[in-house]
Amino acid sequence: MLKRWYRQFTGLAERYVSESADTKAFSLITVLFVGGGGVAVRGFGMALMLGAHLSLAWFSSASDLGHYFIVIGLTNILTYAGSLGFGPGAVRFVPGFVAEQRTDLQAGYVRTTLAAVSISTGFMATTAVVVAVFFPSFLNADIRLGLLLFAVLLPLTTLQAVSLDLLRAFGLPLEGQAVTSLLPPIILGGGAVLVAHVGTLNFLAIGVISCVSTAFTAFVQVRSLNRLVLRRLRGVTPLSDAISWLRVSLPIMASTLVFSSAVSIDWLVVASLVSVAQSAIYRIDQYLLSIQGVFFATFYGVVGTYVSGNFHRLGKADYEQFLRRLNLVQLIPTAIVCVILFVFAERILGLYGPGFVVGADALRIFALTSLFRTSFGPLEMLLNISSHEKTVMNVQILAVVLSAVLSVLLVRFYGMNGAAVANAVAWGSATVVLHVIIVRRLGMRISTYDSFRALLMGDNERPRDAVVPLSEKLVEAATWPALSAVGARYALDQMLFAVRFIATSKGLGALERTAIEIVPAAEVGRARGPRVVLPTGIATPLVPEIAGRAPFNDTFVTIFNPLARPGDDWLAVPERGLPVWWRHPSGTLTPAWNMLATVYDVLTFREDAEIDMRDRHGRLPTGASPRFRAGVWDVPVVNEALALLIDAADAIDRQGIPTLRLDGLIEPPAIVLSHDCDQLRGNDLITQAIRAYRVLRPMLQGNPPKLQLVRSMIENQREPYKFYLDDLLQMLELEGRFGYRSVMYVLNGSSGRFGARSGSKVVAELIRRSPPGWEIGIHYNYDTFHSSDRFAAQKSEIEKLCGRPVVSGRAHYLRFDTRRTPEFVAQEGIQIDESLGWSSSNGYRAGIAGPFRPLDEKTGEPMNVIELPLVFMDANLGDGEDGFSSFESTYLHLERIGGVMSVLFHPGSYSNPEKPNLRGLYLKILEFLHERGARNLIPTDVIRIAEGTRPSVSAI
Repeated sequence: MLKRWYRQFTGLAERYVSESADTKAFSLITVLFVGGGGVAVRGFGMALMLGAHLSLAWFSSASDLGHYFIVIGLTNILTYAGSLGFGPGAVRFVPGFVAEQRTDLQAGYVRTTLAAVSISTGFMATTAVVVAVFFPSFLNADIRLGLLLFAVLLPLTTLQAVSLDLLRAFGLPLEGQAVTSLLPPIILGGGAVLVAHVGTLNFLAIGVISCVSTAFTAFVQVRSLNRLVLRRLRGVTPLSDAISWLRVSLPIMASTLVFSSAVSIDWLVVASLVSVAQSAIYRIDQYLLSIQGVFFATFYGVVGTYVSGNFHRLGKADYEQFLRRLNLVQLIPTAIVCVILFVFAERILGLYGPGFVVGADALRIFALTSLFRTSFGPLEMLLNISSHEKTVMNVQILAVVLSAVLSVLLVRFYGMNGAAVANAVAWGSATVVLHVIIVRRLGMRISTYDSFRALLMGDNERPRDAVVPLSEKLVEAATWPALSAVGARYALDQMLFAVRFIATSKGLGALERTAIEIVPAAEVGRARGPRVVLPTGIATPLVPEIAGRAPFNDTFVTIFNPLARPGDDWLAVPERGLPVWWRHPSGTLTPAWNMLATVYDVLTFREDAEIDMRDRHGRLPTGASPRFRAGVWDVPVVNEALALLIDAADAIDRQGIPTLRLDGLIEPPAIVLSHDCDQLRGNDLITQAIRAYRVLRPMLQGNPPKLQLVRSMIENQREPYKFYLDDLLQMLELEGRFGYRSVMYVLNGSSGRFGARSGSKVVAELIRRSPPGWEIGIHYNYDTFHSSDRFAAQKSEIEKLCGRPVVSGRAHYLRFDTRRTPEFVAQEGIQIDESLGWSSSNGYRAGIAGPFRPLDEKTGEPMNVIELPLVFMDANLGDGEDGFSSFESTYLHLERIGGVMSVLFHPGSYSNPEKPNLRGLYLKILEFLHERGARNLIPTDVIRIAEGTRPSVSAI
């Protein structure tokens, strides 16, 4: 009966969760169902474990039980370290991969996690065995036995914990939660009773029973993981980004270790300052408080995937409301427990004995502190999900240190109550700091106080369609105002700014002689005479409405946000198929799509303004872009609009109809070649460590190691510049052979993400060996992000090394804030910036292949800096992708519509044996560009052309 009920219950949970994880955002009912079930199962499991411990204590000696608890305590602490953070970090990564339907990354994360656990725990377990076997003279019998038990328990416990983390991350928490909570106490207690009846329950027997319990639990959970997760990923080629995942997971692991060990550290400080009796009472207070942790920590631990999943699916306002309501619900049982502990503190402590009642005031302080902290909601979880894991780690470390320092100051005067006050001040302050950080960085208020305030102020309305997927929400979004005349003027100005880099003198002349007017949409139908009329005042959806593709100049242009015919007497151009223009018999042309509003949206970064999702570097992920979801992230919207406008101007100039051709009107595409000099030598510690890992990684999959990388390690140790600086110099020589030049963005400085790995001496060597006429720019270091002093120091050093002003730059990791960075780099003397680009795909981040000036929202005027978005980068080519075909198709399209193509190749991408898919690609691209007659510009050329005159147009 119980078995059937359990299977029905878990089956319902699986259906509830797996469907939600793949198809829609999670409702509050779903979260409460699973979270409440998890708390109930965990609570029942704790009751069973208490019974198991009583059985152990009844049948064994205090010494044997004490040794067992030491081994278990050490194992549980090192379990966090053994996972390298991949387990706790799963809730951060996996729901995002599910939201993006990236099964390759899902499979890669699972494989990487299990491999990391195997290596790390295997190493620690082997070390314990070696110490126990080879150094017996330094150890007593109990310690040797403890080390051997630890060697068995650690891998099993870590595998058990990581399996549970993965099950939770994939939205299947109850399956693992039930196994983890119920099986161990049943096996442990039952085994204790059984052994006591047939023999002696000593340390060895307890340890063996624990090993059996942990092994069986891990086995069941791994089978669950295989049945519920791995089966649906079979046949998927795993894609692993282990190094990036590890960088994020380690701080999460560190903060988890700090938080889990904070209670022990606090107790040890108190124990060293007060009597043994008082330290025991203080420890009991801490244990009683852990009852409350069942409701808070277990609830959010179980529903972590829902909190993370909604982060990837809901808008900020709806997500904020979701967390507020969730926090209010979980606060109810937490508050009940805290009130009971506060009101009945003496009676509860009196159960342990009359001498324990003196700890009542400390227990009350603990209860109030816990209620205060809980009322703010899952602050740490939210910051970890939103790429602020290092902030969590640093704040918690400071809280532990502050608690210890205040305890030393207060305990001598107030005893254990002073320690409780120190704990309250330290962790209460940490909670407030984390809350402030969330408000400032994420713009969200999720605490209970904010919920009540919103309720009293009357703005706590039900969020719009709280369970609607993000992709559906965006279609309905209309928060972006209709395009104003000022916005339309900016969009047209930037199109005409870009045209000077694209059109021939004939094309420019046609534009100068053509009247191009901006009019309200309602007046378009009344326009007459040979002119181009561009409507304004029409709102556009965030997810663009795609009418289709229309043939144009031997390629296609994509028609966004189509507009209806202005009147019955207006004719379609072309007459058949998808119209791109509406034409009046008097010669007036108006676009059949919302041209200026669409151009305005991409050039003012509407996506960034309306979508809060960011990756760990603060960038809008490619997969979060509505254009990516619509499949048009690789469409140069502005260039296609400009191509149509040039053709229309030519038609009016010759008093005809648009031919949808650009013969003689545009130049071949211009190519801006660049090299981000992140790494100019191959013998630095980070590079060699990464190689060492790659050598051994295939062994985790049953394959032979990549010994060829050992050769690269040895060669770079002897010849540091091989494959890097030498690679770059070969690319520069090739460029010169074809009559091209490039810009080198050099990285210097002493800190940042991995710092400047090559060092300033190598940068000086590059500048010395670079051919004359090539340009040096600044690769803004990771830590210079909006830091004026650091930026100025980095720029000044480069200018001293090259002997001339630096006017161009690109951000390391393409770290770019669309609202702040353009203004910042302009203030620092940068005239042209190339930081805009997709971090994981080649395409058009700002919808344009060409330069433009970002809009200053404060003044409504273009900024005094030129943005040249990155179109093609070597690092965005996936394994097995034909890089040349990708480049060729992009170029050939721009060849038919005109454009300026920014191309990036890193040192180490030319002849490096570690990147076989890139070997020879740069040469092949240069040969292709030379054959097609591509023009070549460097940033100073772009600045020079930008300072020339632009075509003049009339406007209403």
